[in-house]
Amino acid sequence: MALWFYHEGKFLYSPGFVVETVDTTGAGDVFHGAFAYALLAGWDMVRTLDFSNAMAALNCTVLGRAAESSPGGGGTIDGHGNEACE
Repeated sequence: MALWFYHEGKFLYSPGFVVETVDTTGAGDVFHGAFAYALLAGWDMVRTLDFSNAMAALNCTVLGRAAESSPGGGGTIDGHGNEACE
């Protein structure tokens, strides 16, 4: 997703990434996690936005974990992200 971001008195633009979308589940969560990581790492805002967009786009290229815990999926996930017994 492309986005405009207002930072320190000016608008910054970060273009979206074109990917073959499989599942958008969790893309926003991944974006926010990547954004927080980049801010804590001290990256400049342009790099932070591009990185966050890239991570969200990559997330959309695979089937999400929710599918694995649904009926007929690959198993269940416990509260710690570990695959639990079926």
